[in-house]
Amino acid sequence: MQGATSRAALLLVAGLLGFAVLPGACAAEKRPVPMPQVGARAVAVLTELAGARAGGPIGVADSGTLLTMTRVEFSQTAESVDVQATFSGCQGRGYPVRILDTADCGDVVTAKTWDGARGDGIGIARCTGRSGVGLLYYSRLNGDPKPWTVGGDPASDIVGRALVLYTEDGTRPIDCGIIQREAVGEREAGTSGNVNGVSLEVRAVVAGLCFGQAEARTSTVQCPDPQTIVDCATAHCDLDACVAKCPSYAACTAMQADPCANPLACSADSDDCVQCLSTMLNCTALGFCAKDYLCADAPTPGGPCTQLEACCKTQGDRAQSCLDTIHLLESYNGDTGCYDAEHDWDVITHMDPPCVFTDAGFAPAP
Repeated sequence: MQGATSRAALLLVAGLLGFAVLPGACAAEKRPVPMPQVGARAVAVLTELAGARAGGPIGVADSGTLLTMTRVEFSQTAESVDVQATFSGCQGRGYPVRILDTADCGDVVTAKTWDGARGDGIGIARCTGRSGVGLLYYSRLNGDPKPWTVGGDPASDIVGRALVLYTEDGTRPIDCGIIQREAVGEREAGTSGNVNGVSLEVRAVVAGLCFGQAEARTSTVQCPDPQTIVDCATAHCDLDACVAKCPSYAACTAMQADPCANPLACSADSDDCVQCLSTMLNCTALGFCAKDYLCADAPTPGGPCTQLEACCKTQGDRAQSCLDTIHLLESYNGDTGCYDAEHDWDVITHMDPPCVFTDAGFAPAP
């Protein structure tokens, strides 16, 4: 990502000092900059653009849905602004996402990406296999040259701007929604609830500790670390709000000598608890905390992951997407996961040009 311009750098320094620097203003006219509030939230409800389905002229609205991603949620944390969304109806491998410098979805064809790199770099909303379902998790860190805020300095405030999904090649807008501030109480998130006395281990189980231990089976180090998972899930996934929705599940888990030895020993209290645990696992394992507890041993030189990486680099415009997936597999369960991928028909048939893999340097577990 390119460095900030001198003006953007000046604004960033001014923000740190608590002042806004206005064009043509002297020092005596400095005004306080609204500071972002941790826990502030925003949402964009996306609508298919007219013409997106048929390839005709792009308009504001259309009937039907080409790709369903009704809500994209933004959360201000102490270290970042987090983005998360679930979508269905995938008809491709992935969809670039950008924030544009406009407050009108009717302008998406001509509007520019917001402040260059500030509205870009969000990544790809990716489909998951053949299911037609995808997830998007992204954090714009406060230390980024182009940070975001929910509220705060107008130069970094995402509210009031258009969020747009594009076709796989990134050239044609498909869906659009205006990012709007979410009123307090609209979403049950960031509220700790009554979690006093709930142990670190129980909170870690709610955050996905047992799933992580089961999948990181090739790791020779203690993985995942309960404190690390709890810290991440608290910062990014509203862990305590979920714990508060599952009091009986938490109490049962606390009574187990080893909660992960038999994960089915305790059942969820209610539909809300079931939904919360499922959402939590997506948020941690596939989202913001994956790096913290999907931690297998390093790949074997010349082994399955190394071979898959080499293959990905031959895949043209799909190379980066392929590499991102392989790196996730490496963290997930190392060479075992990559070996399985090498022998997966769905993976092999989508490699173009095709790749040839050998079992040299790796012996799969019986």
